[in-house]
Amino acid sequence: MEFKRLFAKVFSYMAMGLIVSFATAYFVSNNETMLTNIFTTSLYYFIFIAELVVVIFLSARAHKMHKITAMTCFILYSILTGLTLSIIFVAFKLSSIILVFLVTAILFVILAFIGYKTDADLTKAGIYLLVGLIGIVLVSLLNVFLGN
Repeated sequence: MEFKRLFAKVFSYMAMGLIVSFATAYFVSNNETMLTNIFTTSLYYFIFIAELVVVIFLSARAHKMHKITAMTCFILYSILTGLTLSIIFVAFKLSSIILVFLVTAILFVILAFIGYKTDADLTKAGIYLLVGLIGIVLVSLLNVFLGN
């Protein structure tokens, strides 16, 4: 498979994973019984550990799995992520959460489109993007301590 089509598929799968996580978190946040069962018992720890196990398993075995097995593990991971993040829907306004998820999903779709359409070698941009990411993380941490 051509390299740019591979990245386009990866970003498309990530957009799908975001949507699955969002839908799961939204569903759980609107079900008081599920919220209570997850966050007032040890079930939350089980879900959190299961999420880590699935992502480690998927990372280690993705190249050796059948496509359907890898997709199933990825969907399972997305659902588990939605379960662990469902408490965010209780703490913040739905409009803010939808905006963040929507912007992130749109970003993945745009990056998938760019990855599919461009013929440029984007590997050279890696160091600049890493420096930018480190800068954003540092500024975010600074803003947490300054209360901005």
